[in-house]
Amino acid sequence: MSQTQEDELNAVADQLLHALFQFRNFFKNDRFPRPGGPPGFGDLRHSEVSLLFVLERAGRVSAEDITVSDLSRMMNVKPPSITPNLARLEQGGLIQRTMDPLDRRIVRVSLKPEGREMIRRQRRALLAWVEGLVDYLGVEQSVQMTRLINETYQYARENAPA
Repeated sequence: MSQTQEDELNAVADQLLHALFQFRNFFKNDRFPRPGGPPGFGDLRHSEVSLLFVLERAGRVSAEDITVSDLSRMMNVKPPSITPNLARLEQGGLIQRTMDPLDRRIVRVSLKPEGREMIRRQRRALLAWVEGLVDYLGVEQSVQMTRLINETYQYARENAPA
């Protein structure tokens, strides 16, 4: 590879890294659309909304309430790190935590109807945001973007650090 090609590769890699970090920061800062209001989830943090979505998905797979340990494993975090989020969601009336009657060390988590409604509204708002993006980019570029994101994800999975 010539020095010119290597310089071009480095410049493009820097630009791509910057673009990826912009999105990371955008979504990390709770800027998803909120139903009936400006960007953000209102008084819920992004991590709490993510937790609600994981709970909802787990509920579709199993009729049994999910344990905190299973939930943390699904989110790839340690159980103590989700405890404050669970407490806030429970305080907000969106989830319910109960001790397992056979083993009091096990805590099970379930969505309350209010939590299911919150997920429904968030999903609808997110879909509207994505539809707006498709309208903004156009169908052809949106299809291309989808393909590129899927290929990027595949590359990331195959080349993840050990």
